[in-house]
Amino acid sequence: MRWQAVGIRDGSFSGQARLEPNYYRFLCGTKPKLQALAILLALLNVPLTYFILHIPKIIVDDGIQGTGFPKNVFGIELDQVLFLISLCVGFLLLNIASGFLKLKLNTLMGYISETGLRDLRMAVLKHLHDEINRDIPVSQKSQIVIPEMEAFGGFIGDFSTIPVVQVSTMGTIVFFMFEQSPLLGLAAIAIIPAQAIVVPILQKRIVKIKKLRIKIVRNFASAIEMHDGGEFRNAAHLGADAETAYRIYTKNILKNRILLYRAKYLLKFINNLLAKATPFLFYLVGGLLVIKGDITLGSLTAALVAYQQLDEPWRVLVQFFQRLSTTKMQYQQVLARVGAKGV
Repeated sequence: MRWQAVGIRDGSFSGQARLEPNYYRFLCGTKPKLQALAILLALLNVPLTYFILHIPKIIVDDGIQGTGFPKNVFGIELDQVLFLISLCVGFLLLNIASGFLKLKLNTLMGYISETGLRDLRMAVLKHLHDEINRDIPVSQKSQIVIPEMEAFGGFIGDFSTIPVVQVSTMGTIVFFMFEQSPLLGLAAIAIIPAQAIVVPILQKRIVKIKKLRIKIVRNFASAIEMHDGGEFRNAAHLGADAETAYRIYTKNILKNRILLYRAKYLLKFINNLLAKATPFLFYLVGGLLVIKGDITLGSLTAALVAYQQLDEPWRVLVQFFQRLSTTKMQYQQVLARVGAKGV
């Protein structure tokens, strides 16, 4: 896959030449062909994920507890030991193939992200050098282009791919669990609706706090620029001398950061609390089903393995929407700061 050929050729700049007024249009318009390729790679991993979940059940029920050996596999007679070894080798090979696909996918996503960030920075720099932005201090221009935009570098390539990867993974896992037992499937997803309601509410609060922080930091940078050289004179627009103004800004930044910590860790606490309720239901329901003979031990073992993998895609999805909210806010603030209207 030679995606490196797209974007930079002979050191020249090509790509996103404008600041889109709509954040989602900007994300979708960044290397759309490569994003489509990334989605294809993500979908190719779906059947591999299913078989990786299914093989542990076969290993326990047929390889370890099975009877009727030797078994005929593709025309070859295998005793119990060889049959078990074959299943384990197949399980390992499937994991290697899945890991290789993920390696290619993650590399591609990183390339899309970094080239998209490069194009975005070039477009913002173009606006910052226009006549309308002549009065913006150099310190603020650097703040906008370098640290404030750094978050986009790891997100642009994730925008279209992460939802496909994680939703397809969750869907495969949940389908597999329902296939073992509808009750196990319900126990596995019982807590997701509660998280889907609580997380957006707290995330909205976090975004507001981060938005206020960016504003405070920018104003602090302007105050430092105004009183450059350490000459502490009265600042008419602040009603206090520079030293006092600096202390006020640092105090406000500290308060803002404490509010952010409280909101972030409250969100983490609630997520962890809800997540711990699911294993209780899962072990209880699964154990009762095995005792009653409704499912085999192999099915429960495979379902337990699948459940342990269910938390990762859900966690990544939650983080994805948190990052989406944050970067959207940052993008809108960049547009407002440089006076761009999608031109």
